[in-house]
Amino acid sequence: MKCLDKIRFYFTEKTGIRFDSKIDIINAKIEKFYYKKGFLDCNAFYNSLKRDKSLFQKLTDFLTVSMSYFFREIEHFEFIVST
Repeated sequence: MKCLDKIRFYFTEKTGIRFDSKIDIINAKIEKFYYKKGFLDCNAFYNSLKRDKSLFQKLTDFLTVSMSYFFREIEHFEFIVST
């Protein structure tokens, strides 16, 4: 199994979030993240990721979007007010 595959599998195992599409984009994001963190080797990053909860959380934050669009549209507010 390739290193990036192991990282995606581990990520899914820990978070329940699956990346079934756009694998190339996710792989590029993971590589960008670990290079930015100073890792030159994917396997070294993977091993650190498994040991370091803080690093894993930072990767999770990097790969996911914590934004809700529910309250971004005026129609949602109007619906709440009308009920």
